[in-house]
Amino acid sequence: MSPRPAFVLLTAMLLVAGCVGSPVENTGTSSPATGTTEFGTPLTETTTQQESTLPSGISDDGQINSSNLLFAHEPALSKTGYEFEYRSVSETDGEKATVVSQWGTVAEGRTSFERYAEYASDSSQKRYQAHLWANDTVLLTKQDTDEQVRYTERMQTEPLRHELASVGTLTRILEAILGSGEFEVVNTDRSDGQSLVTLSATEPTDETQFENVTNFDATLVVDSSGRVREFHRTVETDRMRLEQDFELTLTAVTSVERPEWAEKARAATAANIEVETTKHAIELEHAGGETLSAGSTVRIEHDGKTHVREFDRPFKPGERLYIYYPADGSAPVLAAEPAAVAVERIDGSYSMAVLDSNGNTVTAMGLGVGHSDGTDSSSESS
Repeated sequence: MSPRPAFVLLTAMLLVAGCVGSPVENTGTSSPATGTTEFGTPLTETTTQQESTLPSGISDDGQINSSNLLFAHEPALSKTGYEFEYRSVSETDGEKATVVSQWGTVAEGRTSFERYAEYASDSSQKRYQAHLWANDTVLLTKQDTDEQVRYTERMQTEPLRHELASVGTLTRILEAILGSGEFEVVNTDRSDGQSLVTLSATEPTDETQFENVTNFDATLVVDSSGRVREFHRTVETDRMRLEQDFELTLTAVTSVERPEWAEKARAATAANIEVETTKHAIELEHAGGETLSAGSTVRIEHDGKTHVREFDRPFKPGERLYIYYPADGSAPVLAAEPAAVAVERIDGSYSMAVLDSNGNTVTAMGLGVGHSDGTDSSSESS
């Protein structure tokens, strides 16, 4: 019996997964009042007898509840249109290592939005760019690496909508920042009918997240509706430096146009290809969707070598294919049956993509495979 992976971890590339609860409202004696947003849309709010200028999560005496702040941020943004920019620069031992940039536009009500992302690493000398567009029914992505451009289309589901909700709000990063410092209220101002509360922290809450911290400085600006308008964090240790900046601008945009490459993404074959590993093979299972036609390809990278293997016949739902490396060191083989010859052990890191006959990406992932006491241990990220 072939050993099966001890665990498989699958995370969606380009998406920042997170779980955000319901907004927590301030309490007090209230009466309904009707106002107007900056977009001219009627909005029903509640006002206390003495109007509060503080967002949910900040009490009148300056106490800060990070969870309530986080819970208020994403729902408040769902009511408005906005643009955002984020940049992260990390340095190790005084040398720039990784730069991550994200920017985009979100329509009012989150009916449509787009996000651009760039990743550059000095250690690998590679760049990665992605453009994501989504509405209520579909998610389109364009991935541009040093080697090629890939397009995908996915129909919306509730879990996917939930994941996408945190993409433009940077919920996961915001949660990490709020939990990393001892924040206090240092300033309150007003702009465009909103109170802007500035929070600041100069001490980390838990130095196990960043070992041997020598400098910590974090600032957040939150409006009275609970939207985090901007944040900045600098962390320095004896070996690394991290700079993060985020800025959000409210706009009146009600719709984000589809990108010009949308038809290329729509042309991609919709197939659910599942991947498993054994000691001697990477197995592809067609778990459902459209048939991949002959001429589709598998692109696999391992130990600095890249190989492309072409399907010599259609790959249909319910079928399985095997990728293995012959023991003589020759190129990997894509076959409909397990290897009948001596093969190398599947071990280490692999980067793999399945493309349809038009060159559109069906699935792409990274694999990390290790072995101990006859049991495989693998992880995946797509």
